Amino acid sequence: MANADVIFYLYKKDNFSLDAIVGLGVGVAILNNTIVNTDSSRIAFYSDARVGLGANHDNNRFGLAFSLPIYPA
Repeated sequence: MANADVIFYLYKKDNFSLDAIVGLGVGVAILNNTIVNTDSSRIAFYSDARVGLGANHDNNRFGLAFSLPIYPA
């Protein structure tokens, strides 16, 4: 899976900052059906968007992000 995130600083002062995170991820998986012993396999594509907020204070970081599936596998 490949991810790209962008961080926008909303507020920054001395040792504290507040930021917004926006990201996009895409991936490919090959799924094999080995549980029921069949020879079927398929390729699955996946993509998602992420949004979130983050905060930094001194050397500590706190972030909360949500992943929203665009094209689930």
